[in-house]
Amino acid sequence: MASPPIVSFLFSPLFSDAEVVKGFSDAQFVKAMLEVESALATVQGRLGIIPAEAATKIVDVTANLEVDFERLRNGVEKTGVPVIELVRQLREQVGDEAADYVHWGATSQDIFDTARVLQ
Repeated sequence: MASPPIVSFLFSPLFSDAEVVKGFSDAQFVKAMLEVESALATVQGRLGIIPAEAATKIVDVTANLEVDFERLRNGVEKTGVPVIELVRQLREQVGDEAADYVHWGATSQDIFDTARVLQ
């Protein structure tokens, strides 16, 4: 699914470069959110906040997760943010007891804001 063009009177001059537009695509935003979830699990596993095995599983799945963008869009329509549905998909793929440690101690806003900063 292609992202619609960014339409803004104030900010459109910033997005006239194709690489900049690509960097702010839905796919890049989802990738950044997954990077945040991966970093969170990595550090928590290293510090013993979550089991190391769970952290390893979360990191592996975030690196290869095939995100269902239709479900993600439907989730945004219901909740106003993509994080809740993304975490749901991530937990489904992680499976087992490791799923309980996905997004451990984080808020949707933590993931959303940090991903935007990474963009």
